[in-house]
Order: sequence, then C-alpha cells, then structure tokens
Amino acid sequence: MCEPFRSAVMWMPDDMKTTYDKMAYWVPIPWDNHDGRVTLAGDAAHPMTPRGWSNEREMAQLTYVDRGQGLNYAICDASHFVDMVQKVVAGASRLKDAIKTYSEEVVRRCADEVLISKQNAIMMLNWDQLMESPMMKRSLQKSDLSDS
Repeated sequence: MCEPFRSAVMWMPDDMKTTYDKMAYWVPIPWDNHDGRVTLAGDAAHPMTPRGWSNEREMAQLTYVDRGQGLNYAICDASHFVDMVQKVVAGASRLKDAIKTYSEEVVRRCADEVLISKQNAIMMLNWDQLMESPMMKRSLQKSDLSDS
C-alpha cells in the first residue's frame, strides 16, 4: 500500500472498528415498461456503486472500493439499447417487443453483478477480509513476466 494511505492505516489503533455509513444499491427486478414506452438504464436500473452520495462533491471523492462496474454496465446498457432501437428502425422488431427484450436482458445481466459489487464493498471495508482478498494477495506482487 502506498503513502499516504499506508501511514493512515498504520496509525489506526488495532482494535478500531471502521464502518461505511452509506451503501446504495438494489438488485434489479423486472419493471413496468408501460408497453414499451419507458425503460431504465445505468444506475436507474442497477446501481452498483458501493455508497450513496448526497452531492457532487462526495461523488467526486472515489475510493478504492469503487470498482467502476456501474459505468461498464451502463455503457453495455446503452449499446444493447441502441441494438434494440436499430432492430425497430429496420422493421425487424416492434418497439414494445424490443424494449421488453432489452429490459429483461438488463435484469438478467446485472442482478449478480450488483450483489458482487456489494460484497466487494463490504470486503474492502473490512481489514481482515481485505488482506485475504485476491487483490492484496496476488495483484500487488511483482509478476514473473515483468522485466527485472
């Protein structure tokens, strides 16, 4: 762990309990798309950030628990939505059916990842679990493939 984070951690008493005060997430479930007139994407469908923000300033202060998966999945949502709209424009699908297919796919694709993000946030905020994580055990070691 690099400075100043290393010193900050080392200065904490061994018996100090740290907790996270906000965690905003929900596992996506099927939603009413009003016969293909409305759908959801990104955080509206599947918030994965392991904390809630009350303002933009807090949002700008990303930490090591932010894996970025919410953005990755939101970009994927946008791509899949465009694919569905293109099918509608080409006459290969009705809007109602395309939105239904898209919405079902978002729920299927994102439900597990929301839970993984939640578990990751919990693990990253628990020192013992963090030290046992693959990130700490393997990713901080020098690779055999690296130049000496």
